[in-house]
Amino acid sequence: MHVRLRARLGLSPREYQIVLGALDGLGHLELSEALGCSVHTIDSHLRRIYRKLDVNSAAGLVSSLFVAFIAERPSIEAERTRSN
Repeated sequence: MHVRLRARLGLSPREYQIVLGALDGLGHLELSEALGCSVHTIDSHLRRIYRKLDVNSAAGLVSSLFVAFIAERPSIEAERTRSN
């Protein structure tokens, strides 16, 4: 599901790593240390991610990801039909 979700959002593998780290509550410095890059690089990636998802805040990022995740999940009715 992660690959489909990442593709649906139009994110590169690295951008998706950064998104997951941010959702885990990592700050820019922690992300840079975990991924072996500079804080400036993390900032650049986040600006690009925000632009791709048409958001301008961390709250907007979380909201976009939630909507994308819900759209990716099968409905309860689809699951019920599949199990019969």
